[in-house]
Amino acid sequence: MVETVVPWLVWIAGAGIGVGVGVMSMAPPDFYVARSAFSIAALCLLLKTAHWLVTTNAPLSSRAIGAFVVLGLLGVGWSEGLRWIGARELAAQSSNVSRVAETTAATTTALTTTVPPVKASPPQAPNPEPPNKSSAKPPVHIEQHNQSGPNIAAGGNLTINPPVNPYAPVATYDYNGTRRKGSVATGRVEADATLVNNYERLMALESAGDPTAVLVEADKAIALDAAWLTPYVFKAVAYRNLGDFKRAIELFKYIDEHSRGNPQYDHIRAALRDARK
Repeated sequence: MVETVVPWLVWIAGAGIGVGVGVMSMAPPDFYVARSAFSIAALCLLLKTAHWLVTTNAPLSSRAIGAFVVLGLLGVGWSEGLRWIGARELAAQSSNVSRVAETTAATTTALTTTVPPVKASPPQAPNPEPPNKSSAKPPVHIEQHNQSGPNIAAGGNLTINPPVNPYAPVATYDYNGTRRKGSVATGRVEADATLVNNYERLMALESAGDPTAVLVEADKAIALDAAWLTPYVFKAVAYRNLGDFKRAIELFKYIDEHSRGNPQYDHIRAALRDARK
């Protein structure tokens, strides 16, 4: 069995290196597959070297020198391959953020030149009729007390003390979709890159100039996690590119209201300020 498999290890290693380099040439590159392919290739070469050391009749000095050279080259090649993939991944993420900023800047210019000022206040309801006093329900009054205070429900007033869970996870999001969940009580933070793939697909579709496909993909990302605001940015830009400035403005307002204090979305607030002038 071993003698049958060993001759194929070199071919498998070569195929792994080829697959790794190939997926790095895709748009966008598949960094996970590239790392896996390089690691499989390194493992196959390591097994081939181990088999040679066990079965060869060469003297000890030759085996020692051969193992030192082969394992040294294998270790350096594998680690440098992973470093190359990591550098490409970091550069791709930086480039994606820059392209989104440039696209949003172009949208800001278009909004300021083509869209009439948007009022911040909502429209008023036309002449509402006064309620019927005889059928009006008693008012509900909600108060917040400290933990030592009682919970009271009497007459038309309702007092509620909702319990506070300090261990409940709090989620934050990077612009590129990295989601971090942590607890104030425990101080632990866990990073989740599940949404990064959606971000990369959105970037690829926007670069391809297909705003309709961007809208579909953005809705998929929002369905996965509606608290991540970046897909709304892509939707707003896509609507602007399709000529639907009203929806673009509404989405920019939504992003502004839900990203207060987050500098990653300051360009959205700049777009709204310019549009309201």
